[in-house]
Amino acid sequence: RSDEAIRVLQEAVRKGPYDEGLHYVLGETMERHGSPDGMIQFFSEEMARDQKPQTSHYFLAVGLARRGDVDAAIAELRAALDSDPAHEMSQRQWGLLLERQGRPAEALDHYLEATHIHPGFKAAWEDAARVAAALGRDRDAEAYKRQAASADPKTVRRYLYWARYLHQHGRHQA
Repeated sequence: RSDEAIRVLQEAVRKGPYDEGLHYVLGETMERHGSPDGMIQFFSEEMARDQKPQTSHYFLAVGLARRGDVDAAIAELRAALDSDPAHEMSQRQWGLLLERQGRPAEALDHYLEATHIHPGFKAAWEDAARVAAALGRDRDAEAYKRQAASADPKTVRRYLYWARYLHQHGRHQA
């Protein structure tokens, strides 16, 4: 009954108090069980209401990528990062899209930037290890695998990581 779950989540996002976590639950549910066009439509409309528009940009990018429009997806990820430079998920997604386009060195840069934003981002370390190995950078790949093995994405220090990254990028108030 995923269609019903998506409708209920969409209604909660539209009518309830703002909840960033709910946006992520909805986006991830739509990514797994919804259509790309449904994601594109919902998150395009949600953009104007989203208090943290990087979330809507991110899931709009995911929908566009699922539909095969990689260039438009990258443009949305760029917009997400303009809104919030510390949105490590957008950096990783951008890397995944570049990797899909056969641009592994550029993809690796985005994976590593995601880990610079959030050193506990296990999936980005794993991606970096995979791409570094494919590029023949075996020492780096092993180092990234070790980082992935010890990464804790839910660490309370993630707030410090995000704040430090935003500060480094001139977003002092954020």
